[in-house]
Amino acid sequence: MDDETDILDLASQSLGLLGYTVTTFARAAEALTAFEHNPSGVDLVITDQSMPGLSGTALAQRLRQERPELPIIVSSGYSDAIPLDLVQSLGRIRLLPKPYSMGELAESIRLALCEGQGEAHGATNTGG
Repeated sequence: MDDETDILDLASQSLGLLGYTVTTFARAAEALTAFEHNPSGVDLVITDQSMPGLSGTALAQRLRQERPELPIIVSSGYSDAIPLDLVQSLGRIRLLPKPYSMGELAESIRLALCEGQGEAHGATNTGG
């Protein structure tokens, strides 16, 4: 989820080439509605932190009410935009600093999915 459609298009195309099925949203309300209709159909959420109406971490909190184990990646171009205590309170969440390469995105996805399946252990990643 990102309010910049160019980023959505690029990420969707790149991740599609890697074999992922991607559904994109430019608004948090649309993403929440889709999630509520099929919460088990979502394997991972990637969201920008700075979104109109609902921040990435606020979205993560809402999604985690339904699926506490859901892997979530929050991306931000501002290193101090997400307080560490908030990240820790959300549980398993990965931070991905902007700008990022497609390789960094793919690695964050791989790690988040592994953590979501209990294959990786350790503390919450705080980015970088």
